[in-house]
Amino acid sequence: MEFNRFQTPQPGTPRPFHFPDFERFYLPNGLEVLLVERQDFPLVSINLCVKSSALADLENKEGTANLLSELFSEGTKTRNSEAIAEELEFTASQFSAHSDWNAIHLDMNTLSRNLDSALDVFSDMLQNPVFPEAELERIRQEILTDRMRIVDNPAKLNSEQFIRFLYGRMRYALPVEGSNTSIQNITRTDIQTFYKKHITPGNSVLIFAGNINRQTAEAVSEKYFSSWQDAALPPVADFDFKQPQKTSVHLIHKPGSSQTELRMGHLGIERSNPDYYAVTLLNEILGGYFLSRINMNLREEHGYTYGAGSAFSYRPGLGPFHISAAVQSEHTAEAVQEVLNEVAKIRAEKISEEELQNAHGQITGLFPIAFETADQVSLGLSNIVLSQLPDDYYNTYRENISAVSREDIFESAQKYLHPDKMQIVVTGDRALIEKDLRKSFDVTVYNVQGNEI
Repeated sequence: MEFNRFQTPQPGTPRPFHFPDFERFYLPNGLEVLLVERQDFPLVSINLCVKSSALADLENKEGTANLLSELFSEGTKTRNSEAIAEELEFTASQFSAHSDWNAIHLDMNTLSRNLDSALDVFSDMLQNPVFPEAELERIRQEILTDRMRIVDNPAKLNSEQFIRFLYGRMRYALPVEGSNTSIQNITRTDIQTFYKKHITPGNSVLIFAGNINRQTAEAVSEKYFSSWQDAALPPVADFDFKQPQKTSVHLIHKPGSSQTELRMGHLGIERSNPDYYAVTLLNEILGGYFLSRINMNLREEHGYTYGAGSAFSYRPGLGPFHISAAVQSEHTAEAVQEVLNEVAKIRAEKISEEELQNAHGQITGLFPIAFETADQVSLGLSNIVLSQLPDDYYNTYRENISAVSREDIFESAQKYLHPDKMQIVVTGDRALIEKDLRKSFDVTVYNVQGNEI
């Protein structure tokens, strides 16, 4: 058999896929419970999502939700952190908790035969945390230490500054873990207050996925979560998103950098936008996978980078649309211009039928492998709940993707890509990149702390 290595293989027929059927029931206290029974898994994945998130942090106390999530496993009214760790180890259970822009997540994996013992610990951490002062200070210092290292991580530094310039004074302008100042402002009382206001059954969903049936799910939910007391939620703040008015270039001066970290973008779209599927394909073709236009341009044609890509990120309100790459410093200005050219081009003319079919094949072909484990199925269910998607979302996903036409993508590019409103952030040594950038753009220079210089 002969292969033409200069011709992209045609996509094959997508493998059959059906997202597992799931059931839903509620406890009298308002807790929503979702269940996927998969007897082929010897494990049970437990995911409790609290629908409040880092967006509920108070001003100058940013990072409260993150600190709270880190403290769930540090002690309850009847167990200290050592006792919790020993019981989790004895039951071969894994526990983690974190906060993001959509929710606070408490996750556990356990053997189905140990479900009862594991849930005894899980529910205790959820309902009876004490947030020990000593553990709070230890974790606070760990987070602050990690943040000190950001100046040595150009990619992380660049991403944080990009978000700051894009969102201004909104909560989204700071990372989930907060700023150095806000993290130091958070007290144990702040964490306790956040917990009482937001960690409630009516504001949560409990997800079981794996070797568990409806009868068992109902029994353990009643046993371990029915006494959890509900409370009224505080009002949700309104968002006031403002698209940048013009393209701006921000240079973060990091002396001695051997390459440039590049982020370019603007506000994206809401997850509920009816053009979501067209935008998904639009991004795939522009910068979503290896054969995308931006990657082929910057990597294959010009050799400026090992890889470049783009993404629409989704969260409450308008998440960012961003293009990212690490490029050779001496070619920073050219790389920025090539990206702008590609964005302008995809807005100006329809994509080819071959590009459309390749992107269709990439997305629909990889889709089934996203749900091979109990954890992945549980994550998929949390996405349905948190993004308020229809119950059949995953079973109709490939059909909706395949229905997108070249015309749909062309219209979405004109509506949702704004090359004249880009926030462009480059992190590198100004001696190597500033002069060439100023030939085409007005440039503002900052130090690694984000202060203008």
